[in-house]
Amino acid sequence: MVKKIIIVVLSLFCISIFSSYQFEVVSNYSTLDIKEDSSVIIHYTITFRNYGDPIDIVDIGLPDSNYDLKKASASIGGKILNDIRKSTYLPVGVEVHLNENQIPSGKEGTLQFSIVTYKRIYQDDNDPNYASVVFMTTYFGSEFTSGTTRLGCQFIFPKGVKPQEPRYHKTPFTEAFVDKEGRVVYRWIIESASPSQGYTFGASFPKKYVAEVVKVSYAEKMLKAFLAVVGSFFQMIFSNLPCFCFLFFIGAFVISAISGYRRKMQYLPAKVGMDGVEIRRGLTVPEVAALMEEPLSKVLSLILFGMLRKGYVKIISQKPWLKIEKISDKEPELSYEKELLKAISDDKTINQNEARDILVDLIKRVQEKMKGFSRKKTLLYYNEIMRKAWEEVGKENYEESFEWLVADKNFKDEATRRFPSGNFPVPIAYGPIFGHTSPTSTGDIRATGSIPTVSSNTILTSAHNFVSSVEGFSNNLANSLPALASKVTDVTNPVPQSSGGRGYSGGGCACACACAGCACACAGGGR
Repeated sequence: MVKKIIIVVLSLFCISIFSSYQFEVVSNYSTLDIKEDSSVIIHYTITFRNYGDPIDIVDIGLPDSNYDLKKASASIGGKILNDIRKSTYLPVGVEVHLNENQIPSGKEGTLQFSIVTYKRIYQDDNDPNYASVVFMTTYFGSEFTSGTTRLGCQFIFPKGVKPQEPRYHKTPFTEAFVDKEGRVVYRWIIESASPSQGYTFGASFPKKYVAEVVKVSYAEKMLKAFLAVVGSFFQMIFSNLPCFCFLFFIGAFVISAISGYRRKMQYLPAKVGMDGVEIRRGLTVPEVAALMEEPLSKVLSLILFGMLRKGYVKIISQKPWLKIEKISDKEPELSYEKELLKAISDDKTINQNEARDILVDLIKRVQEKMKGFSRKKTLLYYNEIMRKAWEEVGKENYEESFEWLVADKNFKDEATRRFPSGNFPVPIAYGPIFGHTSPTSTGDIRATGSIPTVSSNTILTSAHNFVSSVEGFSNNLANSLPALASKVTDVTNPVPQSSGGRGYSGGGCACACACAGCACACAGGGR
């Protein structure tokens, strides 16, 4: 099963070192509610038995910014807690203020917390038709806890998943059942768990039940595997300080590399489309690709696909560098097409600085267009358009739908599934990309479940060649414009800059994370 850990609230609760805290974690229950739209609602129910100073604030660390603070909720002892903010202690996280509902010494308190998270469902490593979720439970600093914990974790699978379809990973579930809503549930229970240890549970299920899954590149898998090895030797490293110092710098370099890789893929600020409820219609194909945060080389490829279809340019060569030529004096209607024509240099290559400016302007335009609209609902709307585009393959007006196929994140799987025996029809306007220069006007193309008509403006290729040619064109474009992604991201979604040191009234938070890449959270008060 997939080894990538979904660190949803992979957090370590800790207490201010300037106060005296001692407590037991009577029970720690977590639930992952996996939704059809690929969001995951994380819910915690944690009971503390406090022996030390009162706890009036709980900070909960989050792995990244893919969460919706407006959809966070909390309560303690049945009393609603409305004061939930972005954490001022943690780089990424939230803080829940207990206010008058703090947990005093000698008393128990049960905190319930929920938050909606995104990009937490991954492609399964072993089965291309399955999605995978892995979760590590919250744990607490050993210097503050005593006794054992009744630990529970349960996965609620999306609607439609059948009881026989999910697969647990390494740890067998304690029980499996169908709840009153007809949804399959896997539950794990450990009666005497350590409150200062995280426990990992995982399961896979058919990905057809969710809107999308996160696909991880081979390079990132290798980097994360390296970090896992470093984390497993964390205790040994601390026992040998010189070795620790050496590996610390190596680990810092690797973490920086992963962070840089992710940032190149996250060129839209996380807040885009988080404040609305309506669908944003009227976006162009490249704008939708940008909203999906597809690789920037693919976004630029889709701009070129549109210009090929409209007859503005033609491809001169793809290797070693992509070269294109302007073939029409007609002025394009779309601003990014106008600017791309101007970006064609005398040697027929695309000027990298101008390409950067074009993509920056497009991304900023998408941000503006999405103000007041829901990103999630908008993506579901355009996913449906892409699905319908596959039904148009080979028909008379197919040329207008072709770019939606290319924009589809699952175009590779869809092409091979629908056309397993080859004979994929491609509009002649894109012929040079697929190694064709002349159309064919006869023949029926049999796809799985349908027989689309081939028009006189359509050429034939194999599904494999369709996929490899599209990917090859995008890769050639990326090779022609090295470092383009990082240059764009530095402008559209820059790394937050430190505002310098600051003081805290009553002390700070000391977290000791015993795992690579884990996010700390602090439970305490005195600030």
